[in-house]
Amino acid sequence: MPVVASGEHVGVLREVVLAWKRRGHTRLTPVLGTLLAASVCALDPGECVVLVPVPTTRRSRRRRGGDLVGQAAGHAAKVLADVGLPAMVVPALAIERQPRDQVGLGARERRANLDGALRRSPRVVLGTADVVLVDDVVTTGATLAEAVRVLAAGGTSVLGAAVVAARPAPTAARS
Repeated sequence: MPVVASGEHVGVLREVVLAWKRRGHTRLTPVLGTLLAASVCALDPGECVVLVPVPTTRRSRRRRGGDLVGQAAGHAAKVLADVGLPAMVVPALAIERQPRDQVGLGARERRANLDGALRRSPRVVLGTADVVLVDDVVTTGATLAEAVRVLAAGGTSVLGAAVVAARPAPTAARS
């Protein structure tokens, strides 16, 4: 599944994402929503797109004061509509069980941590629209893989994922 990020999770973009997620600068939501919209466009969706945000845990919701990814997805949908691409947000995923915080976990640990953590919500995804997962940052892809697995098990195919930022690929060790 293709994943499109607006940039690497380094430098200014990393600082903006961290200010939004960890320091309560929610006024950045429109900026990050616009970046998400650009990532969605890079996936080249058809005539209509459904944005499915990766769900936020209760712990993160409390700490951040809301579902920031869902709010950014809502802004992205408005931006997409303004440029002629009908878009809607459908929270088709929900938390089944509370996973551990992912910070500091490696790829294998993240996959194990997320195994069975998501479920389909009762929300219906339209069958004629292209479905795009949205999240703020992709690190190992474990969260997106679990989301695709859950949606596919319910018969929903996913065009790709749009994120604000991607962790840079590790550099090869030099000998």
